[in-house]
Amino acid sequence: MKTKRIGHLIMASIVLSNLSACQLNLGVEYKRREASRQPAPPVSGENPASAAEGRVVLLTLAKAKINDSQEMRKRAEEAANLVETSAVAFFSKRAPIEVHSLREVPMESITLSNSQSAANITREGLVRTLSELRSTLTTQDTVVIYTHSHGAKTGLILNNYLTSAGSVQADIMPWDELGDLLLALPAKNVIVFTMSCYGGGLISYLNKVQSYWSSRAREGRRFLVISAQDAENLSAPNQIVDGNETRLMNGLPFAIYKAFTEADGYSDGARDGAISFEELSQYVYAVSRSAGSNQRYTNNSQKVQSYEPGDSITP
Repeated sequence: MKTKRIGHLIMASIVLSNLSACQLNLGVEYKRREASRQPAPPVSGENPASAAEGRVVLLTLAKAKINDSQEMRKRAEEAANLVETSAVAFFSKRAPIEVHSLREVPMESITLSNSQSAANITREGLVRTLSELRSTLTTQDTVVIYTHSHGAKTGLILNNYLTSAGSVQADIMPWDELGDLLLALPAKNVIVFTMSCYGGGLISYLNKVQSYWSSRAREGRRFLVISAQDAENLSAPNQIVDGNETRLMNGLPFAIYKAFTEADGYSDGARDGAISFEELSQYVYAVSRSAGSNQRYTNNSQKVQSYEPGDSITP
């Protein structure tokens, strides 16, 4: 197994600064599309696979606000780490895997006075990261993305910092911008989990542009996006019993963490060592709903999907 781990955003920034001319052109293309708010065009034939079987690319992101408590920052990072560890344990037995971990540097060292110099995860940085993924993914790959951050009705809250007047200024990635970047990924399988307040804003946007993803199942591709909350409500952690432990965490990351060991056979009772898209979707929905008792979790407002029954989440 070959695992590539990018532990800190500073390291990621060094890699991403060496974008090719193709990637720079992609950025120009995206800015033009952003101006008119058109969704990304369907991708076909980009980056043909160099091998018969694809790999798994896992991207996890944990981002707290500068005025969050140390406990909240730690909880965000622990949730992302838990999802990452369980996903790696599952996929590494079935396909080559590449892991990208976007974290603050480090969370416990960030204070109100050094927030702007602490290499916080920014909107621009996430755009570059997803643009780099677009240029390296093949049409045989599976990409799994988990983001854990605050959210607003307008989008994902990323970098935030103090202004000279002492107020906190947020750097927000609009839901439609994030949706466009996800739609542009050429991977065979795209699986995205968004853990934030108002995360259903991403689902709302994707539902407006269904023509760009709804036919993927018929084309031999799969698309699954699940958010922790609908577009109108906050998300909050619960005390969740996990065996002999009680964890204070949100229902979505808990459900994802458990899914990679328990979702096999969830739909039909047949444990065959694989997890289908249907099993993953149904399991995460059910466990998120039961574990996140203070969430207004409704199936239609927090999920979009395109796959055939029995389609496996592995390449």
